[in-house]
Amino acid sequence: MQLLFKYLERINRMNDLITMKATGNPDEFSQRLNISRRQLYNDLEMLREIGAEIKYDKYRGSYYYGNSFDIDIEVNINK
Repeated sequence: MQLLFKYLERINRMNDLITMKATGNPDEFSQRLNISRRQLYNDLEMLREIGAEIKYDKYRGSYYYGNSFDIDIEVNINK
C-alpha cells in the first residue's frame, strides 16, 4: 500500500513541476523525483496515455503541458 501512496505522490509532484515549467532537463527532473531517468520516461508516457500533451522546451530547460491538462490525486483512508 505504501508503494501506491509513493507513486501517487510522485505523479502529483510531477504535475506540479510540469505546470510550473520548473522540471529542469530529464536528469534534473528525475533527480528531483528521486527516480531513474527510465522511470521518469515511463511516468511521462503514462501521463500522455491519459491525455497530457507533454512537451519539452530546450531553451527554458523544462517540460510543460501543451494542452490544458491537470491532475489532482487525493487519497483518503477512513478506518
